[in-house]
Amino acid sequence: MPFNVYDSNRKYLGFIQAAYPQYTNVFMVASTDIKLEKKDFDINNIKSELASFLGCKSILGKINEPRLSKSIDNIITKEFNKFKDNTYEELLKLVYLRILRYGEKVRYKKVENAQINAYFLLDINNAVIENDSIIIDEEIDYICNEKIGNLIPMVAKITDYPRIQIDSMMSGQGLLLGADLADLVGRSHIHRTKLKLKSGNFIHELDFPVELYIKKGDTIEIYVDNRVIKRIFCDGIIYEF
Repeated sequence: MPFNVYDSNRKYLGFIQAAYPQYTNVFMVASTDIKLEKKDFDINNIKSELASFLGCKSILGKINEPRLSKSIDNIITKEFNKFKDNTYEELLKLVYLRILRYGEKVRYKKVENAQINAYFLLDINNAVIENDSIIIDEEIDYICNEKIGNLIPMVAKITDYPRIQIDSMMSGQGLLLGADLADLVGRSHIHRTKLKLKSGNFIHELDFPVELYIKKGDTIEIYVDNRVIKRIFCDGIIYEF
């Protein structure tokens, strides 16, 4: 419903399908050949939902248009000032995305899982809205059509050297120079892998409580269900949790 997404060469990449947890400016884009159409966008429904959320309806349920416009202007000025010159419908959809994020399981358009190759992330603050579409200056060339299981993966590139940390529960010291594996016997260990990822136009860091055999430049597929990572696929290895 909200926006189709294209790269700077006007190559179609997918459409915004859902909110991404934790970040109010980041959304999940469904990589698919399916495009949003005018019938997927009902401006009256959007205005009604926004008016209800922003307290711009009368007791009888009638939209207070001046009050709604002022509320939308305030949100745009405060959070999305770069888009202030966009069309009214584009601003409506932008505020709709920001305010009515819904739950993680809610999708903006009903599409069969088999029709979506993967999800990648979009930071709305680093994008352009033009002709009722979102444009990002990125090449998304790392999405594979093959999926593992029934879930749809979130796909990203590793942009920095992974850091694997091995903590001993019985010692705050590092491994002494010249020591061998025998020196670790009897200790409890925690392995962590810290990754810097770029998915779409959004860069962030994730810590995984496992040791991942992964390197800079690799593509990673992360399978999530109800905000829980169920599976990771990278460099021909499947990690299941």
